[in-house]
Amino acid sequence: MKLNTTSIALSRFGLNATIGSILNNLMVEEYASNLSYKNYFDECAPLSCTYSYVKSHDVTETTLSFISLYGGLVILTQCLAVIIYVSSHISN
Repeated sequence: MKLNTTSIALSRFGLNATIGSILNNLMVEEYASNLSYKNYFDECAPLSCTYSYVKSHDVTETTLSFISLYGGLVILTQCLAVIIYVSSHISN
């Protein structure tokens, strides 16, 4: 059985290319990207084009927000208590 070497000569992967390097390139010889947004809009003729993203808060995010708010308020009140205590003892 004879090996067909013509397809190897046309490949962008060298003869000594490893399987890993070929797989890392997704086994694609050539990327042909022909996008035309003008043709799309000419064909579909949309009256308007908008984009919106709705983000909903999940239970975990809400819980963590309340915990961090509580922690911040605790630290703030402790600092205020120390400031009030020190200022009252300095004035006396």
